[in-house]
Order: sequence, then structure tokens, then C-alpha cells
Amino acid sequence: MENNILVIVLTLSNGVGGHYYSISALMNSSIKKKYNFSIVNIGINDSKILKDINCSSYDYLKIEKINDTLELLKEIKKIVRRQKIDIIHCFNEQIYWLSVMSGVRRNILTKCGGQNVKHFPKVENLILFSNENLSYYKKLSSSQNYFLIPNRVLPFQNDNKRIERLKSLIGYQKEDIILLKIARITKFYKKSINESIKITNSLNENNIKAKLILIGSEVDSDIIDTSLLQNNVHFIFSDDEFTHNAKEIIDICDIYIGTGRGIMEASSKNKIILGSTSESNLPVLVNEDTLPTFMEYNFSERVPIKIEEEAISKQIISALFDKKNNSKVWFDKYFDIEKVVDVYDNIYSNLVPTINKFNIKLLKNFLHFIYQINKCI
Repeated sequence: MENNILVIVLTLSNGVGGHYYSISALMNSSIKKKYNFSIVNIGINDSKILKDINCSSYDYLKIEKINDTLELLKEIKKIVRRQKIDIIHCFNEQIYWLSVMSGVRRNILTKCGGQNVKHFPKVENLILFSNENLSYYKKLSSSQNYFLIPNRVLPFQNDNKRIERLKSLIGYQKEDIILLKIARITKFYKKSINESIKITNSLNENNIKAKLILIGSEVDSDIIDTSLLQNNVHFIFSDDEFTHNAKEIIDICDIYIGTGRGIMEASSKNKIILGSTSESNLPVLVNEDTLPTFMEYNFSERVPIKIEEEAISKQIISALFDKKNNSKVWFDKYFDIEKVVDVYDNIYSNLVPTINKFNIKLLKNFLHFIYQINKCI
């Protein structure tokens, strides 16, 4: 049997974000030696990240009006025949109905972290990134086959030219302690962005010469609390120069402030890592004590850790001076995708077959997909 896998993705925003890089990491790992991957991107925008992946074929099915959705299944079936697809790996629950109705009997859905959602299809095979999601969807009996695989990344090279240019832009000096946050400037990240500014100010108040670099696409700069701003904060709003493959400039920093896969990428460079939580007013140090809780929630801002501001500052200062950071150890143990290639191979080889039949649950899945599309076009 050929091992041809079709990855299906739904794009309802700008085609960048964590799960696109998760797909890229998987398809660029050594698993490509055994499986031939093709990609179909469905939605309102194409994705440069997906287009740049070296795969057997790439198709973009653009949706400009609701009627375009009526042709999707026909197009998917054409691609399935053309590429002789054996397995469909879906990365958005809203389009799982396409996997089932394609006629392919080996299907799997990955929920790439995020909040637990009520509108979720019944699936035979389900990959989840966090225990938060796993416990919820097990209670819903959402699948026959559950697989918990924390999000993973690939090791990567630094872009020293961009790092040096960035140092020049901020007037870097050797005694500076650099904090880095990479995020889209949207209300979704309002709390963590302003907390990043606050912790930078706190470090300076404790005689640490700290500078914050905030890199992202400027969408809504009104979310930034200007009363917090001092001359130690540097905004780099860029469409491409620093935001494309921004992980390649992580090595500029001493302290990385992030969520999700960004934290995993920073751990590969052995950085001191801070993460925002739902109950603290400053980003919290990820250490041996807090790591299990952060992992439980896939390093999201829903992490329920509460630490007082003064204690947080002291912990970070201590981490700066004791130089006993363990984040590279965490990367090697938990976050390197090459360590789970055999796990993915075993999953693909033992999928519970799908019943390719339209039913009330698939109808609900289709209607929710239409609802999501209608909000975006």
C-alpha cells in the first residue's frame, strides 16, 4: 500500500499562526521518508507557510462567497483520485466533514490546542496537544482513538544577519538584558503584551538594564497601555522582515516571553522562558515547578498559576544570575518532533476506519463550517 497523506487545512484569517508551523514541522521531519504528503488549504486567504513546504502537491481552494463551499467536496475528491490518497489528516475540526465524505476510509483529526469548544465532530481518530483538551473531549466521547502528543517543533538555525540588524535598530549594548515577545498586536494578546512591558519596567526598577523587543504585525496598537511605556520598549511592526520565520531571531534575547510553540522554539536555544497565566499579573517563570502546569495547558494564557508580582520579579532575577537554565533539556525531552516520528508512524499505521456516511453529526459539522465561513466573507 502506498503511504499518501492529504493534509487539509482551513484558513479564515491571514494564513499564519501556530498550527501552520505545526504542520510544517511534521512534514519536514524524518517522517517524510516514509509518507508522501499533499496539502489542501481551504479558505479566504492563501498561506505562505504552507506554500513553502516541500510536498507532493499543494492546492489552494479559495472561498469568496458561500456558494463556493458547494464545490469543495467535488474538488477534494478530484485531489484524492489524482494523488491516490490513502489517509486524510485534517487540522481543523470545522472541515472534518470533507474528510469523511471524500470516500477515504483512513482519517484523523488534530486539534492544535486552543480552548475546548462545544461544536466538535464525532471522529474515529483524534490527536490532541494538551491534557486540558484530552480530558474534555474524552468526557464528550468525541473519538474512538485518542492520542496525546504535545506540540512539537524542529531545531532551526539562527538568522545572524537579521539579529545584527535588530541589535542596531534598538541600540543594543553588551550590558543589556533583552526580553523578546513575538505576537500579533491584537486584543487576543492584550494581557500578555502589557504584562511584558510591566515586567521589563520591574526589572529596570531592580537595577537590571532590561530592554523589551516586541515584534509583530500591527493590527490594533490601541491595546497597548501607553502609560506603561518607557524608553526600554522597542516596537518592531513589520509585514515580513522580522515576522517571517521570527523564530530565527530568538537567539537575540536572554528572556523569551511567549505562548505555545514559541516557548518550545525558545527552549531549543536554552532561553529563560516566561509565560502569561490566567491568574498572575506578570508573566511567570517557567521552571521545574511550573513546567507541568504549563504543559497541561499547551503553554496557553489559560494556565491557572497565581504568583505575586514581587515574587515573580525575584524569581526572574535569580534565574538571570544563577545561569542554571534547563530549557534545552525540556526541548530534548518534550518538544523535539523527531522524538515522536515513530509515534506518528504507529498512529498512521493503525487508524480506526471511518464510516463514510452522512449523518446528523456530520450535518452539524457542515452547518458550523458554513456559519464560520459566513462570518469571514
